[in-house]
Amino acid sequence: MLTFKCKNCGGEMSVGEDGGLLCEYCGSRYYFTDRNLSDYRSFRLLLLNYLRGVKDEKTLDLHDESNLWDRAEEASFTTKDGTEISLYYLHSSATDGVAVYLTQNAVIYHFPRLCVSKADRFVSVISRLEFPPADMKDLKKCCPCITGRYELDNGDVLIACQRNGNFFPLQMLGALQPEHAAWVMSRLENICCLLEYNDMSHNDITLDSVFVNPFTHQAALFGAWWGAGQRTDKDLTDIRAAGRKSLGMYYDTAPELFKKFLNEKPAPDAFADFEKWDNVITSPEGFNGRRFTKYTDKI
Repeated sequence: MLTFKCKNCGGEMSVGEDGGLLCEYCGSRYYFTDRNLSDYRSFRLLLLNYLRGVKDEKTLDLHDESNLWDRAEEASFTTKDGTEISLYYLHSSATDGVAVYLTQNAVIYHFPRLCVSKADRFVSVISRLEFPPADMKDLKKCCPCITGRYELDNGDVLIACQRNGNFFPLQMLGALQPEHAAWVMSRLENICCLLEYNDMSHNDITLDSVFVNPFTHQAALFGAWWGAGQRTDKDLTDIRAAGRKSLGMYYDTAPELFKKFLNEKPAPDAFADFEKWDNVITSPEGFNGRRFTKYTDKI
């Protein structure tokens, strides 16, 4: 696992379009040392080889992540009753002072003592979510399933959520070819409809808060639920920004109708916006119909 922290503000840095490191929190830019670049390429190659198993019919277990976890890092915590908790994580990020860890079987949120109210808000929002009676899209799988809350000896709080399947933060998957980005966008539109059904907005849909199973293209909104509030059009704007960023270097190869959708103002509500998106999928100027494409893209 490899992460890069900003020397200026401590935020996690992402790899920018110029190949350097960009901090989206304070705008600082850095460039790889030769050693960091070598380590980065090594890990990305490991992840790429794992994802290539999707199209390798000879692979015995396409969902075996064991080789990836050889690169896991460790974080240790102590609960109020003295129990030691060790997390082995493949990816971490930070949003609003809350650290998020991707472990093999869970997504763990670490709320510092001064952010415990966000932990309570997180649990409250998730517990109040309602799903349509005929949940044909299986939207429950798109939202966190909280499995534990742990109070630490320093007043911090850990919240654990189940990680079903091979979900990774969208940020980890690198640039997506348009066909793959479109599948993710379809699920994000479904999630926005669920949020509207609950008369709320998530308010922080990003490449870090969205997790994707590259085998199925299923997307889930795991991060930053503590910031949810009364419904606005922010989520519909945010998923367009996430779509543009997920395309990365493949943006220019996307159908013009897809690019137009990503850059235009959202419809007045999520259900009308989904109709606009559905036209992108079915139109000859868009993707000309629904066809599942296996994830074979380079990272």
